[in-house]
Amino acid sequence: MPTPQLAPPHRRRLRDIYRSAGWPCQDGIEIELLGAGLVERVRGPLGHETLRVTDAGIALLAETLARNRARRGPHEALVERVATAMTRAGRLAWRGLSLRAKVADAWTLAMPDVFSIRHTTVEAYLEPIVHEVKVSRADLLGDLRQPNKRAAYRELCSECWYARCDARTVGHRGGIRGPLSS
Repeated sequence: MPTPQLAPPHRRRLRDIYRSAGWPCQDGIEIELLGAGLVERVRGPLGHETLRVTDAGIALLAETLARNRARRGPHEALVERVATAMTRAGRLAWRGLSLRAKVADAWTLAMPDVFSIRHTTVEAYLEPIVHEVKVSRADLLGDLRQPNKRAAYRELCSECWYARCDARTVGHRGGIRGPLSS
């Protein structure tokens, strides 16, 4: 059987299956992933079915991750600078987190580029901060047109900052020159 053309929703679902307990959705995307041999059904001891990403699925995820990292060079360099600056300021910083926030009586997934808290055990002193990195003005304006994303960040943090990188601040090896912008 020929492999179907995999669109971004297929790759997202494959990643979601890999990161979850593998509960099936039983929709068209899942059927195509099963047909392509990227996931397989696994029957549990009580008879329920879950999904497991196959070795071919893992290879596709690794290829997608490598392609995305290569495409996001300047973005990732600035994310690294922001995370390092937060750590040097005595904060605990994470990159690539997926956090759930309640927005308009529904849970939504928020994925800030950098999420940091103060290094303390007292909840009232945590002061969570979100940093969103934008590599272009169009990227920033597109982000600002997403009210649910901004609302999710407001639920998660006490401060939200946008760090912008443009072509003039990116060195030829992908490094960032100049001061950290906000």
